[in-house]
Amino acid sequence: MNKLHQLTHEKREPYEQQQQQQQQQQQDEPARGEQQVEQQHVSEKQLEDSAPQAEQQQQHHEQQQQQQHEQKAEQGQLQQQHDKEQLQGEKEQQQQQQQQDLQEQQQPLQQQEQQEQQQQQQQEQQEHEQEQHQTPAAKQQEEQQQEGEKQQQQQQQQEQEQEQQEQQEQDPETAAAAAAAAAAAAADPPKKPRWADMGDDPDDEEFEFPDYLQQQLQQQLQQHHQQMILQQQLQRQEKESDSTPEF
Repeated sequence: MNKLHQLTHEKREPYEQQQQQQQQQQQDEPARGEQQVEQQHVSEKQLEDSAPQAEQQQQHHEQQQQQQHEQKAEQGQLQQQHDKEQLQGEKEQQQQQQQQDLQEQQQPLQQQEQQEQQQQQQQEQQEHEQEQHQTPAAKQQEEQQQEGEKQQQQQQQQEQEQEQQEQQEQDPETAAAAAAAAAAAAADPPKKPRWADMGDDPDDEEFEFPDYLQQQLQQQLQQHHQQMILQQQLQRQEKESDSTPEF
């Protein structure tokens, strides 16, 4: 009997526990629904509370991005300016180096040119000093030569005048030609060379043929012409004397 009761009790115990659990669940069901509703309200509340925070986070994120973008742009400008300044510095340094190289190249030429100028100045100074020492003697010699030529010209002119006076009695045409030649010679007296007053060296490349030598040549030509005229006159007189009959 006890054993049967025990078996029956063992079989009923799980069933009773299951029934109790179902009853407990049914009793807990409204409370669980209320809990779910409350949890939903809490979730909605949290969502509402988190919305401003999310917006703030979004704004903060956008601000950070904007700041990063501006920083990058500023860094890019600074880097560009730095590169430009560096390039300008390199360019100036290159120009300075080129100028220095050019000066080093031109320095020997400048030194040579300076030496040539100094030598030329020294040579000109020496020539000037020599001219100062030589000019008085040369000038005195030239004046003496001119005085002698002047006296010779006066003597020749006197001789020509005497010849003209003698010829006027014999041949008027020849006398007139000789007088014209003498007048032309007297109208242009000999002149001293141009270098005499300027102190130039007569051996210079720019030396001009002296006027007094030209005048001497001109006088010689005129004298030769007069001699030819006189010779022709004498020949003509001889012919006339030969052709004159003797009585």
